[in-house]
Amino acid sequence: MTEVPLGRGAFVAAGIGAELAPALAAPARAATRSPFGCHGSPSARLTARTLYVDPGGRGGHTTVQAAVDAAGGSGYTLVDDENDRRRAAR
Repeated sequence: MTEVPLGRGAFVAAGIGAELAPALAAPARAATRSPFGCHGSPSARLTARTLYVDPGGRGGHTTVQAAVDAAGGSGYTLVDDENDRRRAAR
């Protein structure tokens, strides 16, 4: 088998490709992530007693108070949009 020497340009191109690959793949993963993270979503509830709160309307309730009123008792779990906390911290 004959070896073909690789030039400097091939190494530079491979290095650039290796650096860009994670950045190009990241937006695809972010687009499919639930706003509630690993805590499910209104369409895929962790349990029947899990209530989702999101001021933007992606949860079952837009305020924590509305979710508490809807619970009507104990044993419920309230999950809020984790991205709202991150935006507020900026």
